[in-house]
Amino acid sequence: MDTQAASYRFVERPNCPACRSPTAAALYACDFTEPPIATFISNQYKISTSVLASGRYELMRCGHCGLYYQRWMGDTDLLSELYGVWVNDCNIPDIDEIYQKELRHFAQSRDAHEIVAVASFIGVPVSRLRTLDYGMGWALWARIAKALGCHSFGTELSPARMDYAHFHGVEVLQDDEIGEAAFHFINTEQVMEHLSDPFNTGKRLAAALIPGGILKISVPSGEEVDRRLSRLKQGSDGNVRGHLAGIEPLEHVNCFTKKSLVKLAESLGLEIVRPALRDAYAFLRLPGGVSLARPAKAAKELIRPIYQFHNPRNLYVWMRKVPDQAIGVLGELNGVGR
Repeated sequence: MDTQAASYRFVERPNCPACRSPTAAALYACDFTEPPIATFISNQYKISTSVLASGRYELMRCGHCGLYYQRWMGDTDLLSELYGVWVNDCNIPDIDEIYQKELRHFAQSRDAHEIVAVASFIGVPVSRLRTLDYGMGWALWARIAKALGCHSFGTELSPARMDYAHFHGVEVLQDDEIGEAAFHFINTEQVMEHLSDPFNTGKRLAAALIPGGILKISVPSGEEVDRRLSRLKQGSDGNVRGHLAGIEPLEHVNCFTKKSLVKLAESLGLEIVRPALRDAYAFLRLPGGVSLARPAKAAKELIRPIYQFHNPRNLYVWMRKVPDQAIGVLGELNGVGR
């Protein structure tokens, strides 16, 4: 690393980034250059931790909403280096077999089933859905939405991924172009745990929903953090990676619990909802929506609509924007009834 790299800076987050509460408990602290945090970083990113010497890993727990969060996170230069260079993204879509298989059989994909469930839940034909994939990566979700007939939008920090999505027919937006009252369904898949300010991001996304629209948040679960942290402090078995699951330095700067997601929804003026079985299994009416020739895969598809709300390792929620007379407004916007 050059001498300039050694100047990486960190930004303090003195209040909870999800609910803005100033009340928090410090749970664990360690310099980035000291084990076990230095051990994790060296193994994970193959870098010298000396470039992080100005920072410190400090894990906090909000006293109001229960969010676990890192008090210090990298500045813009460090985040650009982290996500642009250190994170080894080998899933180049044109040569990724799983990516291409999902596209070829998009009707059987998890993403298609989710989109169809939302359409059924809010009473809008899939072909009339306006969807936004926020933090879309290589745009698989957004491309599946387009293949289903949705008006599919996406946004992403990486210019290369934005260009790729645009080339494949996704309407790309810069973060400041999202606007208001534009989307029926906003997808955030493994995104909120990386953001410096999930509260303000959530506010902008909530404003971008039309009445009755759904914001989906899927994040690693923080329900086991206390237990893992206790074992990290003991340092007994050397499983640093496992003990830091969900609270990894630099990347997973927020770790949500069920309570913190409920509080976030409340602060955004949204309500947490869950689809009825007829909506969750609306994909059964989708041509080619079930892998009948592959019983094991079909069984997984049939279990998933229930399991995804109960996965102990991941939290999955739908947040709905429902002002007064939301259903009536939604119907007027789309020309359909429930």
